[in-house]
This record gives sequence, structure tokens and C-alpha cells, in this order.
Amino acid sequence: MRDVVVLGAGMTIFGKQPDRSIREMGEEAAFLALRDAGVKPGDIQAAWCGNVLGSLSGQQAAVGQTILEQVGVTGIPVLRVENACASASFAFKEAYMAVSSGYYDMVIAMGVEKMSGYDTATTLRAMAGTSDFDMEGVLGITFPGVFGMITRRHMHKYGTTMEQIAHVAVKNRSNGSLNPKSQFQGKVSINEVLHSRMVSSPLTLYNCCPISDGCAVVILTTDKVAKRYTSDPITVAASAQTSGTYQHDLDITEFQPTIRAAQQAYD
Repeated sequence: MRDVVVLGAGMTIFGKQPDRSIREMGEEAAFLALRDAGVKPGDIQAAWCGNVLGSLSGQQAAVGQTILEQVGVTGIPVLRVENACASASFAFKEAYMAVSSGYYDMVIAMGVEKMSGYDTATTLRAMAGTSDFDMEGVLGITFPGVFGMITRRHMHKYGTTMEQIAHVAVKNRSNGSLNPKSQFQGKVSINEVLHSRMVSSPLTLYNCCPISDGCAVVILTTDKVAKRYTSDPITVAASAQTSGTYQHDLDITEFQPTIRAAQQAYD
């Protein structure tokens, strides 16, 4: 297995962008990634595109192909990866494995979603399809509902407080304020998190992730090829994924797939 390097990256601003299409956002991020890497479209040998909700915009299939042709990346294998909220990270993993194994020398991995511009019910209905619909969707439970129950159980089992949980949102918003392309630029306080609108008890609005539009693209290559373009390559230390079904776990506060993936990555 060969060392894999992130040679270039590009991303759009993230947030509600109802007037921008998947193609437009993808084109921007792909162009920025190619420019950042200093490579030509013809240097790319394959691509993986993570996308879940393309059907909302009508672009359900060939998402990656329609994006990459805008920047001249054509005539190569382009595979769409759908794996719920892990779609883009799985696209990255597949691209990483293709380079690490020696099958390709330079590839693209991307993730793109357009969730705004539709009524809330339509978006939430589409998102419900990323759960076990037969087991959960028919019951009318939402993702905030699921995580609200998990949070309650965690508080009961470990004595966790909402003040402690609020620190996660405070930390995330603080990090976001340092990124000019993040959806939220402002910081929030513990008090603001605790007293924001209740969504699914005990989770408030600032505990929950927002609906967002955006795209991010990376170009991966070998350490040998990277030396032609940069003297400071960013080597991928590890990439690991597993799967599981949390409704079968004995303890809903433990996410076994996450635990196993972390163990694989650190090993």
C-alpha cells in the first residue's frame, strides 16, 4: 500500500443558497481544488462523488459527471457514493484506497448537497430516507427525536448535564467563526444554547445541525507524484469506516460502528 497525499482542496461557502444548483456549487469547488493542487483536468484519472439528496433538485443520477464536465474533467470513471451522512467520507475513503492500492495515481473525491429551496416537509421527508425507514420512518420519528432520546439516556446513565452538552455547540460555533466559508460566523454562549428554541427535548435549536448547501472537493495522489507539485505534502494518516444498526445495540449511548472505526484508524 502506498502513502496517499491530499494535493489540493476547494470548497464553497456553506449555508442556505436557494438560487445555486448542485452543478454550480460543484463546479466552483472543483475549480478551486484543481487550482490549489496546480494540476490540469486531464491529470485526474477517476472521481468519487458523495451525494444523498440529489433527487430533491431532480439531479438524482450522474451528479459527479455533470459537475466535473464543467471543469473539463471528462472521459474517466466517475462513481456516485450514497451512504447517508457518511457519503462524502466514504467517497474520500474509496478514492484513498484506489490511490493507496496502486490502481490510480491521481483522483478526486467530493461531497455536495443542496437541501434548501424546498419546503421543510419535503426536505425532512427526503432525509428520513437515510434512516431505517421501515423501522423508524413509519413511526414518524425524526433525527432530532432519535438523538433527543439518546441524550436523555446518556444523561440518565452518566449524569451528563445540558450545560456540558452545550459546550459542544459553543466549541463548534467558535471553530466556525474562524472559517470564512462556514455556515455560521458568530459565536454563541452556553446561555444562548440552553435557551434557544426547544426542538426535541432536551435538544435545543443550537444543539442541532442546520439545513445547508455546499460542496467540498479534494485531489488525492501518491507521495511520489506530490513531490512534483509541493514541498509540503499533507499525508493521509488513516481512513477507516464500519457499519452497524444502532437499534440492535444493547446501549443506545454507545455507537459501536464509531468505536470500531476509531480503533481501526488508530491501529
